[in-house]
Amino acid sequence: MGYLHILGRQSQKIISGGENIYPAEIEAVIQATNLVIDAAVLGIADQYWGEAVIAVVVLKKDSTIEAIKTAIADQLSRYKQPKKWFLVTALPRNAQGKLNRAILKEMIGKNYQSLES
Repeated sequence: MGYLHILGRQSQKIISGGENIYPAEIEAVIQATNLVIDAAVLGIADQYWGEAVIAVVVLKKDSTIEAIKTAIADQLSRYKQPKKWFLVTALPRNAQGKLNRAILKEMIGKNYQSLES
């Protein structure tokens, strides 16, 4: 008999290039670097891949996106690594501390500082 591993909500699953990607897995790897205060991963529409993986992070002082990319490179398959990074001062959370992904997607659409992979 096998094991069932739940990686995140089905509705949050990103399908990129035919691969199933779970944001919770990538968020955990990014947060484990101890280079960020907070992190979220989303899928955004992409003409080539269907959806592209993006990361939205609140950096710790003296941290950089390049340092995070280096830290996660060996821990995530290439297709799971964010294609685009967004820097924000805080992630939108509700009163219970749960990430508000709808508001986060709106924030991304408002031209926050973006760093290409």
